[in-house]
Amino acid sequence: MKKIYLILFFMTIAIGIYAQSGTYTANGVTWKYKLEGSPLTATITGETIGKDNFTGVLNIPTNIEHGGNSYSVTKIGDYAFENYEQATGLVLPVGIKIIGTYSFYRCGGVRGALNIPNGVTEIDFSAFAYCDKLTGPINFPNTLIEIEAQAFQSCTNLEGVLNIPSSLTTIKGNTFQFCRKLTKINIPNSITTIGDMAFWDCIGLSKIEIPSSVTTIGSGAFGYCLNVNTPLIIPENVTTIGDMAFYKNSNMPGALTIPNSVTTIGNKAFQDCTSLSGPLTMGNSVTSIGSEAFLNCSGLTGALSLPNVTLVNYQAFMNCTGLTSLSMSKMERIEVEAFRGCTGLSGNINFPSSMREL
Repeated sequence: MKKIYLILFFMTIAIGIYAQSGTYTANGVTWKYKLEGSPLTATITGETIGKDNFTGVLNIPTNIEHGGNSYSVTKIGDYAFENYEQATGLVLPVGIKIIGTYSFYRCGGVRGALNIPNGVTEIDFSAFAYCDKLTGPINFPNTLIEIEAQAFQSCTNLEGVLNIPSSLTTIKGNTFQFCRKLTKINIPNSITTIGDMAFWDCIGLSKIEIPSSVTTIGSGAFGYCLNVNTPLIIPENVTTIGDMAFYKNSNMPGALTIPNSVTTIGNKAFQDCTSLSGPLTMGNSVTSIGSEAFLNCSGLTGALSLPNVTLVNYQAFMNCTGLTSLSMSKMERIEVEAFRGCTGLSGNINFPSSMREL
């Protein structure tokens, strides 16, 4: 008898769980949803026509009706509208808090501006990636706590000014990679980390402005921003400049100062930044310079002092033809071809007693 009661009990629970999902018609569309959380709220999981046949605007409702009760829509589910290529617009409801993983991935027909409603706290991985008809602006609320990696990757027609909200502390990897029509990015003083490839190939940028709050510039963060044409200022709190951080920014002019806070310069960090001109000032805390870090930076001129550097990697300063002298005091190892092609170097180079390998 106990077994029968247990079976009936679990069947009741299963039926209750099943009953928490359904469909609801609003704004001319029949939406799929599920109820979850405590108190119950609605997650939109899709619509009934399907990605191959849906056309028009995804005008997502604020509430759904279920069992005679009204429930607020607070989330767009993972993969809910992935590959809805024929959707032409998107309206997100007031009250939404989470935009799920791949929720609007490759909605290639959605165009115009994008308004993220006040109250949204999270935009998940690749949520709007490859929405290449979005032109912007994107209006972010200050309730936003996290934008996950690749969220707006390859939104190639986003144009104009991008304002990062001050509620964020990190710009995740690849978030705005290949957003080639952005002309300016306003990064607030709340940001401490700019992730790997965050703005890679944003060729519409003419200036890179990094706030004083930033401590880490990730690998490829501003790489291949070919049309940056104003000098780069690296703020005093930066400790790490990642691999390829400013790779091939060939129109970025002026002298370059690595502040005293920086300890590591990654591989290819400034490779082919051929318009850099004037002296390279190396901060006192830098101990390692990556392979090809300044390869082909032929406009750098004058004396190069590496006061606390212990390791210069392969081809780090290769073809820096404007360098005229080199000094070091704590060097331990210089890798092969590190200064190959530095034809302007002259005079004696004094290697310290700490040198172990050349």
